[in-house]
Amino acid sequence: MPISIAAIEAKEFRTKLKGYDPEEVDLYLDEICDHIDLLNRQIDMLQQRLAQASQGPSYARSAVPPPAAQIAPQADYAAQGQNELNQARQKARGIIEEARQDAADIRAEAEKMMEEAEQMRAEAQEMLRSAPAQASFAPSQVQDTAQLQDEKDALQEEIDMLRAAARDYRQRFLRLVEDQQHVLNAEQELFD
Repeated sequence: MPISIAAIEAKEFRTKLKGYDPEEVDLYLDEICDHIDLLNRQIDMLQQRLAQASQGPSYARSAVPPPAAQIAPQADYAAQGQNELNQARQKARGIIEEARQDAADIRAEAEKMMEEAEQMRAEAQEMLRSAPAQASFAPSQVQDTAQLQDEKDALQEEIDMLRAAARDYRQRFLRLVEDQQHVLNAEQELFD
């Protein structure tokens, strides 16, 4: 399936209980569209440079002949431009694929962490439900209720840590995408 900006923007996802935040998914897809748009502009620019290079240097059309050392065959310009264009396309594909893989890895890790947090929360709730019944049977079990509360607090801290870790993974992914963007920008400056 070819990927285009229009296909990405038209894609709709089903919503599920405890699914992804639709606004966050939309923002991420917008970032991908912007990145693809930038890459397409770079490809267009390189194609223009290739077309200019295949026409030969501007002084070739003038009446004054250039110095012999500066004359290069048109085929060399065209081949060089085509080579640059192919390299840019290949790097763009590699960056997009790497970003997709990183996103999939981060998403899988976050889902795993959320499942573990949800399981811990369910266990804590079950402990809290059973705690009053156990306390009513024996007054000496009041201490057990305090321990259950401590366990609940510990589980809540773990859930908070997992959420923080998920946010950290997202930030790392965004930094990776930004770093890749800097690499593309640096390469674009080389072509200019």
